[in-house]
Amino acid sequence: MGLKPFLDRLRLPEAAALADLDDEAAAPVFRRIIRGKPFLRALYQRFYRRLLDETGNRRPLVELGSGSGFLAELQPAVVTSDILPAPGLDLRFSALRLPFRDASVGAFVLFNVFHHLEDA
Repeated sequence: MGLKPFLDRLRLPEAAALADLDDEAAAPVFRRIIRGKPFLRALYQRFYRRLLDETGNRRPLVELGSGSGFLAELQPAVVTSDILPAPGLDLRFSALRLPFRDASVGAFVLFNVFHHLEDA
């Protein structure tokens, strides 16, 4: 099997109708995909638990790019954020222009975000 057929098999049919993966309509679709696929949900949970273990009790804890994730379910005190509107977000802003004073955040966490930033 060549690479293209292999990659085509990995594509998510649920996302096929999305014109732009960075569009505001994408977050609810990816949220359903992540929550609906047991392996993917377990992968996110494992990563989230690792993030929480590594950040300890640093407060406030701010998640950048929370749109399709569910870290707040595991740590309700987390401040959720995204550049696009999505259900359950605390704040909406660009990760390139953070609205926090210096030394006011205990830790920033992000998962699957850097590829969305033009100039990370």
